[in-house]
Amino acid sequence: MAGQPVGLPNPATTDEVVEGRSWWKVCCSGCCLGVIALIVLVVVGVRYASGPGPKAVKRLPDSFPRSLTLYRPEDAKEIIYYPASSKGRIAKIITGPLGWFGKASTLPAVTKLAPGATVEQFQKAVESQMSRLSDRNSVAIRWSGLDSTPDEILRFYAGSLKQAGIPNPQIRRAADVGSQELTGTSPTLNVSLLILDDPSVSGVDSVSIIVEYPPPKDQ
Repeated sequence: MAGQPVGLPNPATTDEVVEGRSWWKVCCSGCCLGVIALIVLVVVGVRYASGPGPKAVKRLPDSFPRSLTLYRPEDAKEIIYYPASSKGRIAKIITGPLGWFGKASTLPAVTKLAPGATVEQFQKAVESQMSRLSDRNSVAIRWSGLDSTPDEILRFYAGSLKQAGIPNPQIRRAADVGSQELTGTSPTLNVSLLILDDPSVSGVDSVSIIVEYPPPKDQ
C-alpha cells in the first residue's frame, strides 16, 4: 500500500513489552467517564450526525503516519478511514446539551454519577474525549486468517511502535477468550492492536489495529 515505510522494524524482545493489568483493575471513575463518553460518541454520532462519517477505503490515506510500519498491509481485508474534519459536528451535537445538567431548574438535581464523580466532572470528561477524538484522523485496519502466530505479530508491532517513537507499549492478555491487546501512545500517535485467536486452529483468526494521529495542517 502506498505510503508505507520501506524496511521492517526489529521485533521487540519479551522484556520490551510491558505487561499491563486488566482494565477493570486500574479503571478509576475518570476512566469510566471516558468510556461513557466514547459510547455516547458512537450512539449519538451514528444517529444524528450529518455529513461524511467513517468510510471504507482501498488504500491507506496519504496522511497515514509514515513512521508506523504495518504487518503485511497488502493482506489487509478492510480499511476504515474517519478523518478529523468529519468529527467536528458530532462533538458539537454531544457537548452542546451537557450544560443543561445542573443548570435547568426544571431538571431534577443530580449530584453523583459514580462514586467521586459529579455532573461537572462528567461534562469535562465528555468534552475532553470529544476534543481528543475530533482533532485526530482515525484509521482502522483488519486482517483475518493470517498464517502467523500471535507472538510474532505482537513482537513485530512492539518493534514498529518503538520505531515510531513509542518505546513502552503495553500488552494485556485474556487467555479465556483468546485475545491479546497491545497499546501505545505518544504526543502525536495513539495505537491499539487487538488479536483474536483460537490456539487449536492454525494461523491467526483476526488482527485489528486502530491508529489515531493529527491531520496535516493543510487539512
